[in-house]
Amino acid sequence: MSGHLPRAPLPEGVAGGRFWIGGGPHPQIVVIRGEEFGKQGMMSQLFATASPYGKSSCRPRKKETGTGRMQNWRGTRRLLVGWIVVCLGLSASSLFGGERSQAFLDGLRDRGFYDVALDYLEAMRNSPTLDKSFQEVLDYETGLTLVQSLPFLSLKEREKRLDEAHRAFRKFMADHPQHQLEASANMHLGNLLIEQGQVKSESARKTDKTPEQKERLLREARAIFQEAKKALTIVDDLLIQQQRRYRNVDNNDAKLVKERDQVRSDILQTRRGLAKTGFYIAGTYEPGSAENKKYLEESAAQFSKYYWKYKRWLGGYVFHIEEARCYKELGNYDKALAILKELTPAQPEDNEGARRIRTTATALALQTYLLPQVKKYQEAWNLYSDWEKKIQRPGEALDQVPMI
Repeated sequence: MSGHLPRAPLPEGVAGGRFWIGGGPHPQIVVIRGEEFGKQGMMSQLFATASPYGKSSCRPRKKETGTGRMQNWRGTRRLLVGWIVVCLGLSASSLFGGERSQAFLDGLRDRGFYDVALDYLEAMRNSPTLDKSFQEVLDYETGLTLVQSLPFLSLKEREKRLDEAHRAFRKFMADHPQHQLEASANMHLGNLLIEQGQVKSESARKTDKTPEQKERLLREARAIFQEAKKALTIVDDLLIQQQRRYRNVDNNDAKLVKERDQVRSDILQTRRGLAKTGFYIAGTYEPGSAENKKYLEESAAQFSKYYWKYKRWLGGYVFHIEEARCYKELGNYDKALAILKELTPAQPEDNEGARRIRTTATALALQTYLLPQVKKYQEAWNLYSDWEKKIQRPGEALDQVPMI
């Protein structure tokens, strides 16, 4: 394949759409309409200095907390919504139309303003002029916003937001049991279980835990991951059935095309979650143990299967990266690097989505080169230099740079 990535065509008949490789430590695959990729978790320079709480999530700095300061920030967030409206050139009335409301909300989330987005959704609940279709999905969008903010939060904050997101999705499903997004909400609930398992795993590895506490937390995490796998398997079956309804969709029917894209996006995210559960279960066992190797090998095989199924599209390369991650954890560094070397070289025709794939692959390759068992420092330096010259964007950095 000589390093070339597809320019993100979608599955059969999805004209004009793109796969978006989302931000955060574990990329998500989302089908979106239009030519431009989303930038979840990457704020533009326009908004980079607007929040007193940093670039990623608009969360309060602990050292600056206090009743007066927090009250000021809540008021500032409300003013910020109005300020962004002006910056984006939106009239007040335009925010209440379904498509405009969604576009405004997506703009907030794309720039990392998750708390402001949550304020906006809450304010819209009592609006008499809000479009009915958008009003129906307020709880769904609230849950989605909470989920997207998770990678930027502390362990304690993540636990709180996981509970809030769970309640939001459950409320949406209870209030709208036959809604088009019901399967998508179920998919997010399955992924929330994965997040809950990760929280348990991270807690187990804290230095203040006794061996007994660590083992108990890892057992609990393992059980949660198994539950997530069962839930996502059911969701996958439901989504495949739902997808069959869109086999002969007229590409000129914007509503049906949007629904079809959503189903296909959910299938990809669900299958990534399914394959990833094995990776996380492996992490609850001692590295190098028979159980650890078994689950890593199963996960690698599943990622490989999905990669070959979806490799015609840019989103399929997320599965290839995750396959390499499994081989890295198995200690099969040559195989991991062989995969990553396919994905790291920049090509003239690369678009933003391909660049993100290459950056993610570069970071994982650097981690592998710098391992004590590998120690290929010159290769790491060459790879980083190439990324810096051809792929890096202003303000971007890789965690491995200080080690290099």
